[in-house]
Amino acid sequence: MANNTATVCGTGKVAQAAFKAAERRDASSKQIIETEYEASAEKTKKLRALRLAKEEADAFKAVITGKRKRR
Repeated sequence: MANNTATVCGTGKVAQAAFKAAERRDASSKQIIETEYEASAEKTKKLRALRLAKEEADAFKAVITGKRKRR
């Protein structure tokens, strides 16, 4: 009976170690996802600013040349 209890305790330690390792992997994965999300959001912000600047420049050019863009 005592031998069986030792086995159960040993199994619990192994399970606990596996659980902690899984938690570390999850935390690492979440950090990677957050970093990629931030990079993507920054890229989108930059591209949006470039597009708006181009549209503004095109509108200014249309006013100068007397051509209006039809909608």
